[in-house]
Amino acid sequence: MLPSSQFIFGGLMALGGGLALAADAPGYVLDSRGEPLRSAAGGCIRTGNWSAQSLHAACDALPDRIVLLPGPDGKLGAVVVRSAAGEVRLDSAYAAAQVTQAGAIAQGREDAATVAGRFGAVLAAQPPRPVSFTVYFATGSATELAPESLAVMDGLRAELAQRPAPEIMVIGHTDRVGNEDANDTLSASRAQTVKDMLVASGAKAISLDVIGRGEREPLVATADGVAEPRNRRVEISVR
Repeated sequence: MLPSSQFIFGGLMALGGGLALAADAPGYVLDSRGEPLRSAAGGCIRTGNWSAQSLHAACDALPDRIVLLPGPDGKLGAVVVRSAAGEVRLDSAYAAAQVTQAGAIAQGREDAATVAGRFGAVLAAQPPRPVSFTVYFATGSATELAPESLAVMDGLRAELAQRPAPEIMVIGHTDRVGNEDANDTLSASRAQTVKDMLVASGAKAISLDVIGRGEREPLVATADGVAEPRNRRVEISVR
C-alpha cells in the first residue's frame, strides 16, 4: 500500500498520495533487486534493525501524514489529530503531523515549495472550489439589474469560462414590499432573468437550476413594506 497524505485547506480536507519509500529502506532483508524477501507465510522478513520508522511500501500499511494548508484566500483553520496515544492540534500554515502504526503522533512542518513539489499534480487535479456571486435588481423589476451588478455578471461569466462542467444554482429574493405571493413570483422571475443571461452568453453547465425564495430570506431584516435594495437580489452558486 502506498502512503497517503491528508491536506487540510483552511479546515477542509482533501486526500492525496504519491510518496514512495526507497527500496533499500532499513529493517528488511532485501534481494538483489532491492525487493523484500518473504517468509513461507508470505510476510516480509525483518532484520533486528526494524522499527516503526523503517516501513516499506511493499510490506506495511504506511503512516498517515496530515498537513494544514492555507485556503485560497489565505485564511487558516485548525485540525486536531487524534490517535490512541494522544492528540495534537495543527493551527499554523504547513504544520504537519504523522501517525505511525503504533499510534504515535510525530509533529513537524512542511513548506509551500515541498508540498508543491511532491503533491502539485494531486492538488492541481482537485475540482475548483465553489464560489458565489450576488447581483441586485431595481425596485419592483424582474429584468433590470442595478448598474453595479453588471460588472458582477462579467465576473460570473469569466468564472464559468474556466470551469469545464459547472453546476449552477440561481436563487432569487425580494424585499418586503408587496404581498408574499407576488414576491414569490417576482423572485423566481429575477432568478430566471439571470439564467437567461447566462444561457445567452453561452454558459455551459451540467445543471442550471433556478428557484425563488420571495421575501423569506432577507439579507437585511426589515419591517413589512420596507424597500431594501440589498434584499432585491439573486444569489448564484457555482460549483
